[in-house]
Amino acid sequence: MKRILIIVILSFIVVHFPVSAQPWSEKMANSIISYHPTRYATSWDYVNGTILNGFIELFKKTGNVTYYNYIKNTIDYVISSNGVISGYKFTDYTLDQVKEGCAVLYLYNQTGESKYKIAVDTLRKQLVSHPRTSDGGFWHKNVYPNQMWQDGLYMGAPFYAEYSKTFNSSNDFDDISNQIFLMEKHARDATTGLIYHGWDENKKQSWANSVTGCSASFWARAMGWYIMSIVDVLDFMPADYSKRDSVMHVLQRMANAVSKVQDPKTGCWYQVLDQGSRIGNYLESSASCMFVYSLLKAVRLGYIDIKYLDVAKKGYQGILDTFIVANSTRYDLIKTCSTAGLGPTRDGSFAYYISTAISTNDGKALGPFILASLEMERLPTSLDKLSQNGDSHFDISPNPVTNKSILTYSLSKSSQVRIAVYSLNASLLKVCKNMQLPSGRYSENLNFSTFQPGEYIIKFQSDNYAESKKIIIVN
Repeated sequence: MKRILIIVILSFIVVHFPVSAQPWSEKMANSIISYHPTRYATSWDYVNGTILNGFIELFKKTGNVTYYNYIKNTIDYVISSNGVISGYKFTDYTLDQVKEGCAVLYLYNQTGESKYKIAVDTLRKQLVSHPRTSDGGFWHKNVYPNQMWQDGLYMGAPFYAEYSKTFNSSNDFDDISNQIFLMEKHARDATTGLIYHGWDENKKQSWANSVTGCSASFWARAMGWYIMSIVDVLDFMPADYSKRDSVMHVLQRMANAVSKVQDPKTGCWYQVLDQGSRIGNYLESSASCMFVYSLLKAVRLGYIDIKYLDVAKKGYQGILDTFIVANSTRYDLIKTCSTAGLGPTRDGSFAYYISTAISTNDGKALGPFILASLEMERLPTSLDKLSQNGDSHFDISPNPVTNKSILTYSLSKSSQVRIAVYSLNASLLKVCKNMQLPSGRYSENLNFSTFQPGEYIIKFQSDNYAESKKIIIVN
């Protein structure tokens, strides 16, 4: 079935916040665009895929066509009209090259264009013949035989899960969840609960422990990739899938382990997670952003205990205080580990991880920062409570919603009003109203005749007030 996305550019710009209070998700995305106009990159790469994940979620929230075009321009530069991916080589069998497929899937789901379908089918075929360990775990790359790395879970599993949901391949979720389980089974440390960067099934690599096959240290970003992969895979895993709870239990164990090694002073996380007091270790931005995003999202969706909200909020403030630097009208994100891996000259030791180069405005941190910011912006704020200016909460009657349901609210002064409907996973589905209104009491007739029966979220926003409610739409 062909799906076409029609974007209408309105003749006015709606501003929900004063310029000084522009959300951090938008401030950072706009800074990225100022450094990289038109498109983020001209190559096919997992870093680009990580950045574009942030832009996808930002477009879902704002509906700002600039962000959609940025995604599309970046992808269209590397995918030809006949679906060939520039710079991609199937027989390299590297999970890193699968990550950007998530953005291609998004564009396919929006447009139905055949070139995107051809490209994602190619990536899916790679996973069919991708080399595996004896118990079914994907090798990180063909050049790293018999090795699972935490990085590989984020590079492959969310794409695999989204593809499976998009094309109704529910049988794939056993394989997807198995990747998560195997990484924990083989590389989790029983004492700390943390997971080592990599695991060598043959226990022959120079960096591998001869007994466990694990690498020597707990690299922060590796854990970040892993926990993000779980929270994103759950977006696509069927609610009635038999192993869904087991996947959530892994996430709960990771949240517990990560929280215990949070720096109590700054709220951020160190490059080598469990050795914060050791000379040479440093607070690292990409992992800190990844942990905050994952914890916030997992709390919001009920995957982990709400107690982790305080951990995440402290972490987010720490990110703003420690890693964000104003640069004229733009913002820089500093102190990101440029790259780290495992191999003959990369022994996975503490000394190795603290000696790698540090970068600024690295996509591996920027994408997760946008995602973490979006999650923070979803949290209830003082605006979510009755304002002192007299705006009242909105009401829907009846609910379950029918075509005769009415939404009522009052405004104490002229305000910009936005009423929108979201799916339960926070995807924007419909904007019912978005306009300036004078003070007064209002009643809106709701029309959801095009919606399938089910549960949704409706959000009301004015200048002084915001509130969300769950609605049930019935025939």
